[in-house]
Amino acid sequence: MENRRSRRRARSILIGLAVFAACAAVTLAAIAPASSRVLATCTPIAYVPSVDSGQRIGQANGQASCQAGSPSWQYTIRLVNRAGSTLTQTSGGPFTGTGFVGTDWVSCAGAYLHTFLYINVGGAGKSDTSGETSACT
Repeated sequence: MENRRSRRRARSILIGLAVFAACAAVTLAAIAPASSRVLATCTPIAYVPSVDSGQRIGQANGQASCQAGSPSWQYTIRLVNRAGSTLTQTSGGPFTGTGFVGTDWVSCAGAYLHTFLYINVGGAGKSDTSGETSACT
């Protein structure tokens, strides 16, 4: 009787180990190795707006700094006042590699300004906001 019980216990342990090994194998097979393209990335860098204080006009500028092999990216860049209103914005893409982006020059008289840059890199959104300038006040 004791021998039969020991065999059942050993069989249960072996079945449990087999199920565990099968689950582990399926999980490892499902995890595909990441390619360098997926791991490569772009970083948005929003610059403090350029201002011509004599003419009281401003412009938003920024950069998407990308590693080699990164996917293509698209952007939206905005010149924004302190209240959150967009004075001008530009969108574009798709682009590859590192690139500089900017808006047109617009009137900014009396405004405190900052730049907001959003990029979409292969489906992943990233953004940056610059510091503020009062040069247009």
